[in-house]
Amino acid sequence: MKLSETELFRGIPEKQCVKIEKCLNVHIIDYKKGETVCVYGEGTTRIGIVLTGRAAIIRTDVDGYETLLENLPESAVFSELLSYAKTAGDSILVRSMEKSQIAYLDYDKIRENCAAKCTESCSGKEKLSTNFTDMLINRAGMMSQRIEILCCHTIREKILCYCRLRLKGSSFGTVRMTMTMTELAKYLNTDRSAMMRELRNMRLAGLIEVNRHGIKLVSDISAPGNDIQKSDTADTNRKINTEKKKRI
Repeated sequence: MKLSETELFRGIPEKQCVKIEKCLNVHIIDYKKGETVCVYGEGTTRIGIVLTGRAAIIRTDVDGYETLLENLPESAVFSELLSYAKTAGDSILVRSMEKSQIAYLDYDKIRENCAAKCTESCSGKEKLSTNFTDMLINRAGMMSQRIEILCCHTIREKILCYCRLRLKGSSFGTVRMTMTMTELAKYLNTDRSAMMRELRNMRLAGLIEVNRHGIKLVSDISAPGNDIQKSDTADTNRKINTEKKKRI
């Protein structure tokens, strides 16, 4: 992916993007899967843009428990300027979840150059600054959605809330998975084994379908009799026992 194709450079002609790259001394670094990209807390104003691959913002508490704060697919932007608050003993870092290529530029340099009207590319850098401000506004919305998920009381509620938010409020459709099940469990702040059991129960109850492409909502959970806070344990257990007998 080219910088001109990313969300941060949206609306800037490719020729102007090339001038901006030279003016801001944009550099690109390759990362292996599992490699630490950066650690928050160093006070840098550097902005990172995922060109290829995928990364994630990970929070690790004092006991070593990891929570996936944000998935960073291609075109995603990360920076301490968009950082999450840390508590004592916690650490927040960006990790490459697969082989990735990330471009870096300095936000302070964008503002300084634009203020000085240094070159003919300043109009493009002003657009770059505007795009970054828009991304800050969008980030506030994303944080609100994340809080909505974490406020759910049960694993089932978290799964359904995540799916509905991805489907923009719809009770039907397929949520394409952009992360592994382990990463999803960390994102929902729950145990992976417990999440997998609940996904299985929901599948047996006819609420969802799960495949390698994602999670498909096949039943209107909001309909009468489909209380998402109830797991209908008896019915689900009967279906599980029936499935076990078929295997035998």
